[in-house]
Amino acid sequence: MFFELFIATRYIWSRKKSSYLSFISFISLLGIAIGVASLIVILSVMNGLETELKSRLISMKPHSTISNSQGISNWEALNKDILLAPGVDRSIPFVSAEAMLGSSSNLRPVVIQGIPVVEDRYFSEVNSFFISGDLRNLQPLSNRIAIGSSLAYSFGLDVGDSVNLMTPSIEDGVPSASLSTYVVAGIFEAGIFEHDSSLVLMNISDASILKGLGDLPNSLGIYLDEPLLITDIQDDLLLITKDNQVYSDWSIENRSYFSAIKIEKVMMTLLLMLIVAVATFNIIASLVVFVADKESDIAILKTIGLEKYNVVKIFMLQGSIIGIFGILIGNLLGLVLAFNAEIIFPWLENTFNFRIMPSDVFYISILPSEVRLIDVVIISLVALFISISSTIYPSVKAASISPVESLRYE
Repeated sequence: MFFELFIATRYIWSRKKSSYLSFISFISLLGIAIGVASLIVILSVMNGLETELKSRLISMKPHSTISNSQGISNWEALNKDILLAPGVDRSIPFVSAEAMLGSSSNLRPVVIQGIPVVEDRYFSEVNSFFISGDLRNLQPLSNRIAIGSSLAYSFGLDVGDSVNLMTPSIEDGVPSASLSTYVVAGIFEAGIFEHDSSLVLMNISDASILKGLGDLPNSLGIYLDEPLLITDIQDDLLLITKDNQVYSDWSIENRSYFSAIKIEKVMMTLLLMLIVAVATFNIIASLVVFVADKESDIAILKTIGLEKYNVVKIFMLQGSIIGIFGILIGNLLGLVLAFNAEIIFPWLENTFNFRIMPSDVFYISILPSEVRLIDVVIISLVALFISISSTIYPSVKAASISPVESLRYE
């Protein structure tokens, strides 16, 4: 093995008659490094965006809910059971309803969330998203609401303006609608279009009256210690849910979001892996040229006892060394860029005067990045597999060289 490794490294860094071939090896190494680095950076940024999206999706709503559209009569007892479940931080009653907001000529469907206005940690988290007004303005029976920034912009509303809410109802089996007027007491910006364009907050007392539930909530909002690990405690919460109640959580409600992100990550990985594949074609080309250039050397080595498998080893090691060095350099470059994305990307934006992700469109001022070890390992292993696979044909071709034919005219 040491003999084959010695010959392989000599061929890679050869300076005599083969500077062009060494240049091809360098280009192959550079291509693999760029491909691996690009994959690490892009996947890390997509991981960061996915985590940021998850945190924003759970910012204005409970992490999971147990609900009954007719109201939960035994909600206090149910609430106690929920609090005993592992991983549950707190649980609050609230009222959820669907309505139409606007005027007769311009209506938009919205989701009403009636919450208890109590100054606790949840209150502080929600209130931090307000860009105008305050959550404290939503006092019981005040007929005041808070709406998202996109919704406010669509209707030209500001704090202090009045707006109509139309809610569906059934009276004596006949569908009807009731119209109520509310005052905008706050405008929030959660950074998620779904929240900012369709979510309406009001006091739980006002929402109960609007929904006709009396003093009963129709939902219990459950907040977890680790909301991103919701799948670990779904079964416990489902056991608590009664037959006439419906369980849901942020991962179920937003499944389509994250399915789309997974598909995008797979497609992006496949596209960027083409860079590595193209680089390995350079390895094939360089090895084929090397075999032709070193044909007489190979013939001499075979005449002094070098076996076919030794020749295969030499050229497989040569291509593998190029691939391994390319992967190592790509890992180093990719990790440096990924870990410093919050510094590097703003510098690029300022230097070249462009915005990668405009904050007025994506609500994100700093590009997030999250490096995952499993991604780095998979990228490296796949790149290594492609690199080694690319050496098979040239290595076998080198091993099939006949010493007699090659040395006949030497």
